[in-house]
Amino acid sequence: MMKPQKLSLAIAGVCAFMGASAANAGIGFKAGEWDLDFSGNVNAFYTYASCDDSAAVIVGGLACGGDGEPVSVRSGLLPSALVLSAKSRQGAFDVGVTLGFYPGINNIEPTATNANGTGRPQALGTTGIDMRQNFLTFGDASWGTIKMGRDIGLFGSEGILNDMTLLGVGSTASNQAPSNTSLGRIGLGYVYTDWIPQITYSTPKLQNFGFAGGPQLSVSVMTPLNAGSTGTTAAGDPLNYTANETPMFQTKLVFDYGAAAGSPGLGGKAWVGGLYQQNELTPGVAVAGFNDEIDSWGVDAGFKANLGILEGVVYSYYGKGLGTIGLFILAADNTGAERKSYGGYGQLAAKLGATKIGVSYGTSRLSETDADRAALGGVLLKNNESYVVGVYHALTKSLNLVAEYIRTNSENHIGSEIEEDAIAVGAILFF
Repeated sequence: MMKPQKLSLAIAGVCAFMGASAANAGIGFKAGEWDLDFSGNVNAFYTYASCDDSAAVIVGGLACGGDGEPVSVRSGLLPSALVLSAKSRQGAFDVGVTLGFYPGINNIEPTATNANGTGRPQALGTTGIDMRQNFLTFGDASWGTIKMGRDIGLFGSEGILNDMTLLGVGSTASNQAPSNTSLGRIGLGYVYTDWIPQITYSTPKLQNFGFAGGPQLSVSVMTPLNAGSTGTTAAGDPLNYTANETPMFQTKLVFDYGAAAGSPGLGGKAWVGGLYQQNELTPGVAVAGFNDEIDSWGVDAGFKANLGILEGVVYSYYGKGLGTIGLFILAADNTGAERKSYGGYGQLAAKLGATKIGVSYGTSRLSETDADRAALGGVLLKNNESYVVGVYHALTKSLNLVAEYIRTNSENHIGSEIEEDAIAVGAILFF
């Protein structure tokens, strides 16, 4: 996923989709025995979102974050970025370190999610720095690589890194109080992979299958994340599952079937991933009639193909106790019983010279339990979906101009819906 001496993982994903302008980004030089690289991007978009007049209540809905027709100049799905990588060969090991700083352009309001939380567009505000990457690596081409620190997760990562809206905006949640990033397809085709403390082993990419690439397996233990339900204790406190005796486990297998350099024909990759985590009820909050633990699991798979000027992606996921939008959000009902969630997206793009035109549809669905029907009356999210049409033009080898139209729909389990239409026009520059 990441070029060893070049871009951050997120930017490498953008390059993999767009194919041209940012592929040679990065400012590299040698200092002693170290190869250093600086890379990143800056982006900004004018966005306008129009909401319908629906008064529907949808717990977990993403269409229309508020009333009115909000206008904003904001960051897209990618925040701006400055990534420093340093690598060296020392004895029998390739060693390296990566530090990634990701500031948005919008004011933030400190919350539990910090720079990724709801923004506050008012005077005297400041942006926030999301330091997503902070990890070391060591290994050798003969046996693989070990990564230790904070980086993107394995489960769901290919879903977002191959999403065409990564260069743009995607869904905006009506632009109300814009934060460091937009939604893209987060909660509208995939569950956000997140950036998680981890120890990950990746095998070498095998190259004896007649392809330019080959299969690569990664396995990881990660800090377990809290899981939440829609329940409360007798005292009115949220029913949260924050105790963990085991780590989160994630894995991913990617098969790169790209044609050899300079040869025509079908190219691309396929992947499959998985996740498991067990959460126990917060200590000291034992409540009669509630599950004392949540078992969460998920699987995902995808396929990307390039043929001539055409490029297509198909992605899907399924899980129980996995949640929606982000990992383990709305994972369980008010008794602690796990909800099922599933979804995916498909996109097709055509590259015409320096311009890529793409269309995309995605959906994220959440099941309703018997307890949900009794407690919530059907207003729990059933489906978030969006349609995107995007034009991405490489004005130079570093600068991309972007225009998108986005329709976002949210529906609850009694059939009430909310619709949002949005446009986004802006630019993203890689270095």
